[in-house]
Amino acid sequence: MYVKRIVIQGFKTYKNTTVIEDLSPNLNVVVGSNGSGKSNLFAALRFVLTDAYKGLRREERHALIHQGTGSVMSAFVEIEFNDPEGQMAISTGLQVTQAETIKVRRTIGLKKDEYSINGKTCHKGDIARMLESVGFSPSNPYNIVPQGRIVAVTNAKDEERLSLLEEVVGAKSFEAKLQESLNKMETTNKDSAKIEAELTELQERLDELDEERRDLEKYQALERDRKAFQFLLYDRELNEVTNSIEKVEDEYSTTLKSSEKYIEELEKRESLVADINKTLQKTEADTKIKEANDLKSEKARFLEASERKATLQARYKEIQKQSKEYNEQNVIDRKSLAIIKEEIKKKEQELQELTPRFKDLTAEKAHYKNQISELENIVVELQSKRGKYARFETQVERDTWLGAEMVAVEQELIRGEKELQEVEFEIQKTADVMAELNQQIDELSDSVSGPGIEAEMQDLDAEIDACKNDYLHRLDERKELWRAEQKLQAIRSSSSDALKKSERDLEETMDRGLASGLRAVNEIVERLKLPPSSVHGPLGELLKVSPKYKTCAEVVGGNSLFHVVVENDEVASILMNELFSTKSGRITFIPLNRIQTRANIEYPSNAEGDCTPLILKIKCDKKYEAAMNHVFGKTIVVRDLVTGSRLAKKYKLDAVTLDGDRANSRGVVSGGYHDYHKKAKLDCLKEIMSVKSQHQKAVLECESLGDQVAEIDAAIDQANSKLKQCAKRKEAIQTDAEQLRWKLNKKRSELILLDQDAATLRQKREKLKFSLKLAQDKLAIYGDDLTKPFVNELSSDENQQINELSRKIKESTKIFTRITEDLSSLINKLDNLNAEIDSKLKPQEKYLINFLDEMNEDSMAMLKQKLERLEPEIKDAKALEDLSRENLEQTRNELAKLKEESTNNQRILEKANSQQRSLLKNLEKFQKDAEKVIIRKTTLSNRRDELQQKISEIGLLSEESVAQHERLGSSEILDKLKAVNNKLSSMTNVNKRAIENFKRFSEKREELVGRAEELVSSQKSIEQLIISLKKQKVEGVETTFKKVASNFTTLFEMLVPNGKGQLLIHRREDNESTQSSKKSKDSAASRRDDYIGSAYSGVSMKVSFNSKSNEQTYVEQLSGGQKTVCAIALILAIQMVDPAPFYLFDEIDAALDKQYRTSVANVMSRLSSNAQFICTTFRTDLLQVANNFYRVKFENRVSSVTEVSKQSAINFIQGRNKLGDI
Repeated sequence: MYVKRIVIQGFKTYKNTTVIEDLSPNLNVVVGSNGSGKSNLFAALRFVLTDAYKGLRREERHALIHQGTGSVMSAFVEIEFNDPEGQMAISTGLQVTQAETIKVRRTIGLKKDEYSINGKTCHKGDIARMLESVGFSPSNPYNIVPQGRIVAVTNAKDEERLSLLEEVVGAKSFEAKLQESLNKMETTNKDSAKIEAELTELQERLDELDEERRDLEKYQALERDRKAFQFLLYDRELNEVTNSIEKVEDEYSTTLKSSEKYIEELEKRESLVADINKTLQKTEADTKIKEANDLKSEKARFLEASERKATLQARYKEIQKQSKEYNEQNVIDRKSLAIIKEEIKKKEQELQELTPRFKDLTAEKAHYKNQISELENIVVELQSKRGKYARFETQVERDTWLGAEMVAVEQELIRGEKELQEVEFEIQKTADVMAELNQQIDELSDSVSGPGIEAEMQDLDAEIDACKNDYLHRLDERKELWRAEQKLQAIRSSSSDALKKSERDLEETMDRGLASGLRAVNEIVERLKLPPSSVHGPLGELLKVSPKYKTCAEVVGGNSLFHVVVENDEVASILMNELFSTKSGRITFIPLNRIQTRANIEYPSNAEGDCTPLILKIKCDKKYEAAMNHVFGKTIVVRDLVTGSRLAKKYKLDAVTLDGDRANSRGVVSGGYHDYHKKAKLDCLKEIMSVKSQHQKAVLECESLGDQVAEIDAAIDQANSKLKQCAKRKEAIQTDAEQLRWKLNKKRSELILLDQDAATLRQKREKLKFSLKLAQDKLAIYGDDLTKPFVNELSSDENQQINELSRKIKESTKIFTRITEDLSSLINKLDNLNAEIDSKLKPQEKYLINFLDEMNEDSMAMLKQKLERLEPEIKDAKALEDLSRENLEQTRNELAKLKEESTNNQRILEKANSQQRSLLKNLEKFQKDAEKVIIRKTTLSNRRDELQQKISEIGLLSEESVAQHERLGSSEILDKLKAVNNKLSSMTNVNKRAIENFKRFSEKREELVGRAEELVSSQKSIEQLIISLKKQKVEGVETTFKKVASNFTTLFEMLVPNGKGQLLIHRREDNESTQSSKKSKDSAASRRDDYIGSAYSGVSMKVSFNSKSNEQTYVEQLSGGQKTVCAIALILAIQMVDPAPFYLFDEIDAALDKQYRTSVANVMSRLSSNAQFICTTFRTDLLQVANNFYRVKFENRVSSVTEVSKQSAINFIQGRNKLGDI
């Protein structure tokens, strides 16, 4: 067994979860810097394994929990042990896990600690016992050796070493037992002294009590005489009172018989009043339901029908008015459209007449403009000749220039022709796009206002109307169901009130516990959802009996009528357990599987006693016959009690009369007055069954209506959903139409823009053609000039040509001006006509066409169709209104009849009450007489009870003491009683408990004598135990010392091969102990020290470090390092005597020299084969022989532990030592 894994969280500097895994079962070494947390690691192990941290105060707990950020409120340390043989698990009673490990955890908080083993909460003592079972004692101070412990052992004195040895032996337990034995001895001595004092006092008290006992015997003799005289006087008076009571009872019976006739009549009136009250209650309930539900419902139906009819009629009139207005507007709009069309036609005809003239003038204007431009260019060209060729000196220069100009003009012609082709291509492309746009516009127009979309919209409108009608129809159905549900809820509420009243009436016939038990049974059945066939109900609900035998059944059944019949005893057990756990009363159950059918019962014949078995008059289901036989099977109904008593004794049966008087087979007769005004149990049970049946029927109908309402709600939701879907589809179609309309307008706008672009391109084409013509003319002129001779001045022909051209230009300009003025006037006229057509007449025409399209025949047909659909709906609404009015009147008539019936019943009730009051007046007279008799009887009964009480207080008397005074007269007895009382009054100081006290004190004296003898025996036993314990302690110390001394010698030679060491134990001097006992002979404390004190005075160490033969020196004369070697050898020797499975050493080699560190490391390596060692060190010697290596780091005020290699640990130690040297 060894420590396999350590987990620390929140403990001191270990804030985060620190896990040290895979610890070696041999030697493990932990390294780290000063202050990194090595000692805190060992403190964590001691926190779990030892008692070092017990009884902590709050501030001490606070110091153990990490305080870095204040967020840690608890800490825990968990140690996992490898326990392959299951020794630890067996001691704790746990099952060995597959991993064969035991996890021990201690958690510390600010208030308390928690311990657990393998996750199961346990006590601290459980962990201690578990560790002790494998050899690790939490109280052994040398299984875990913290810092400073070696120094303490090094500097220890001989007495302290002896104490250390006694701790190993367990001397403390011996001393504790010795101390306990001494305490018991002192207690025994004290008890013996007390007993002697008590015995002296008891003897004195017994002498006094003996005299008091004799006085008491005289007093008791007088007391017996007094009781005998009192008994005779009381007994004679009791006989006289009893005779008087019998006379009064006879008088009362006579009065009672006289009043029976009035009582019978009063019972009839009571029955009549009860029936009338029932009728009134039913009438009031019906009236309430009629007023609250039927009348209200019929009024609501009538109002709804009226409102629906008015709404439909208003819609019908509105549609009629709308149709009429549409017709009138249609005629007006058609006339206006004809006038506008005629006006448009006139304007367009006028426009057509002016258009040819506009075209001609435009062509003439362009012609003359081009002509003027050509003539001006020729003139300019001719005039430019004058100076154009003046700069040239020769013809060659001129021709060269002309050639270059001609080339430039030709290139311009080429560019112009290319550009003209491009413009022609653009014009054609634009025309194609416009044609495609026109096609798209036609398609979009069909999609927006074509017959397909209109037909789809009409179908959708029809579907929406159908959905609306279905939705409204479903709503009407739901309203009707709601009204029916309200009516049923009122009936249910009324039946619930009646049921509660019936249950209250039934509870009046039983005690509270039984009533609460019956209520609880019903609640338990509902809560546990028991099958209805498992609990059948009270016995009284399961039987039927004729009114004649109802009283018999009630008297015989009694509380058995409330016994609950169940299917089997298992159901009964479940119900009883629930009643017990909820403290809900007590109920008797009748399990049908436990009821045995009675053997054939012998009944007397009818001829013999004019009787009949009661069971034959009770009807029930066949499966309940055994239960009925169990209660009523041994009872017969007889004519009178005399016959009943005779038959009951003869046939061993019970007999009952029709009035409820009973006689049983033992001769006991019971009967008397029966309160007929009190409600019968069977009537209450029958009424509860009837009301419960009505209530359940109403509940089921309510649930059924609730299901129907849920179904109609689902249908309404479905219809509403369908309506919304149709509306969404219509909205989607309209949205699509709007989008298509927007696309159509966009396409038309694009077409207009393209048309404008085409006109621009055509103008550009005309300009290009004109420019090409000018270039061709210029090229022709340059060609002519090349053929002509070189001259610097114009010729006469050219001058004449310029004059002719100037004249033509002047004439053409006049014609151009006149044409421009005519064209401008014509353009104004055309613009006015176009503006009037496009801006005024065409929009009006379009508006009227669109409006008439909307008001087409289909719209009128739709209005007509709506009117046709409304006509039958209005007819149905009128019929429904008439039906609702008839139902409302019928309900009012029924309500009036109910009120009238209630008034009549009230009058009958008042009359019956009046007659009842008259009967009560007559009965009051008899009641007063009976009360007087009862008062007399009560007075006599009280006196009789008083006398009986006094006789019972006298107690038992012997027949002799009474018989010797029976012949005396009452006056003589009274005189003797006075004389006895006088004698008794003179003996007032008699101790009436003297005999009892004398006996008690005698017994106590005997008890004290026995206890004194027991104490003497106990004292002898304690003295023998003390001697034995002291001997065991001495033997234990000697035995352990021998083992430790042997181990010390062996280990010292292993640590110091050239040396030798031995332990010496010193006994106390005999004369010293003798003198000590003489000086403190009278002291109890000194006697205790003599018993407990050790036979030894101390343990010393003698060692030699240089030679095995040289004289040894005591440890006090050694150096610090040598003392440390001795201390380590002593600790290891002690551990070998009481071996543990693992040891924890904190810097055990801190004060050792190099040679001794190596020896200690080798010794620990050798010992680690049998036990696990976990050590911390700052030296490399232990690292050389260790198996596993761990390093503690301290970063950001938090410690952590990581496993490292051997070389890393050595490098860390060497680096640290070098840093220390620097």
